[in-house]
Amino acid sequence: MRLCVLLSLAGVVLAAACQPSGGPSVVDGAAGTAPTCRPLDYEGRELRDGLVGVATGGDKGPTTMRAEVGLRRLAADSVVYVTDEATCRRALAAYREGQGPVAASSSVYVFRLATLYVVHAPDGHPGQITAVLDRDFNRVASWGF
Repeated sequence: MRLCVLLSLAGVVLAAACQPSGGPSVVDGAAGTAPTCRPLDYEGRELRDGLVGVATGGDKGPTTMRAEVGLRRLAADSVVYVTDEATCRRALAAYREGQGPVAASSSVYVFRLATLYVVHAPDGHPGQITAVLDRDFNRVASWGF
């Protein structure tokens, strides 16, 4: 009898230890799927740096890119890395729609620049092709870095 109680108690303790801690998870708990927002790793930081150059630059390249999408010159801290899953899911859907079959990625980098979103899904090729989306997630341009 005591052995059964001890084993039952051990099972309860083990089950409690296996429960999520409430901290960051590798999966999106609501949907049970991998996160859509890519972590800000090396490639993401490179993209952010490129976008800061576009947002702040006064040379012809950045000025032309901003003019193409109606974006004024911004401060560097106006390039905001997005981690909201709902926003990343909408951005991924819009990105896939414009990229065709090459856009097989299930996660994306998303940055907000004023009222625009810039989205990139790494595909293993050099360079970064991004989709520039308006606030309603309609594609307004594609930028290459």
